[in-house]
Amino acid sequence: MSSSWARRRCGGTTLLLCHTRRNDDLWRAVVSRSGSLPQNAQIFTDAAKDRTLVYRDPVEAVRDLGARGFMSVLCEGGFGLARALADADLVDEWVSILCPLVIGERPLADARRFLPQPPAVRGGDLFSTSLRRADPF
Repeated sequence: MSSSWARRRCGGTTLLLCHTRRNDDLWRAVVSRSGSLPQNAQIFTDAAKDRTLVYRDPVEAVRDLGARGFMSVLCEGGFGLARALADADLVDEWVSILCPLVIGERPLADARRFLPQPPAVRGGDLFSTSLRRADPF
């Protein structure tokens, strides 16, 4: 199945974006362990607000999305999210995207980008190296 994904951020909240077939079928699932999300956040006010689901548990979210017929879910988050989904045996495919960009506290326009080099596989592990660039982009 061909898939396309979008990215959204809402503070430190984990976002799951999923769709069944096409982009006009895109839904947004938000996982917030605290459940404390500001009602004026973009996720509740933008054009996709009627296609936004909120969960407190990532495993519950993915299981519910599967029950709703979603065939593909893009999960953005940290190791806690990855581990919770892997431990629940909910990961069929792992795709890692590395964007070698160091932002820190500076504006994105001033970020330092590094040039990715071809990866190497050693003993089942993927090694990725990025080299410094002279210009920011």
